[in-house]
Amino acid sequence: MIRFSACSLDLIQSVSDWHHKTKKTSRNEVMGMQTLESIVQLQLATETTSVFHLPTVLESLTEEYFQSPQGRTKWIARVNSLLHSKEPAARWAGACLARRTAAVSKDILLECASGWIAITLPWFSVRTPFGGTKKAY
Repeated sequence: MIRFSACSLDLIQSVSDWHHKTKKTSRNEVMGMQTLESIVQLQLATETTSVFHLPTVLESLTEEYFQSPQGRTKWIARVNSLLHSKEPAARWAGACLARRTAAVSKDILLECASGWIAITLPWFSVRTPFGGTKKAY
């Protein structure tokens, strides 16, 4: 039988408490610690990281992020940059971010919708072949 002293039990309890406090946090908690500017600088820094972090960013965007005018300006610039990208995945990320932004911020919707529509509307008139499929005759 193992016997623990009072100090050992206190140490075990402290470690247990620490473990419960530092458990893996949810995406919303992690994103909630950041500003809109830091999201642009970290998760959306490049086309590749924008595509990779897209689900996390979309899930956690709320109206509160768009309260700061400084962060809004950089956000809009990044969305526009992604929409103008030559890479289809980055353009798609930009379109998803534009849609989510418009859903959570009426002000940005009114400010940017006409430009975003002008950028994305031509995408639907371009015919692109599906990869790896051949037309059967």
